[in-house]
Amino acid sequence: MKQHEFWAQKKISRTDAAIREVALLNAYSAVSTKRHPLAPLALDA
Repeated sequence: MKQHEFWAQKKISRTDAAIREVALLNAYSAVSTKRHPLAPLALDA
């Protein structure tokens, strides 16, 4: 694999991880605003 291809892959995976992190935060805040009984479990997971 060429050097620039390698860095492109790394950048994509980092972006993917960031998107997943934001999605998790959004899901958690949605759950916690509803005062859902599973909210503490979501935090521990």
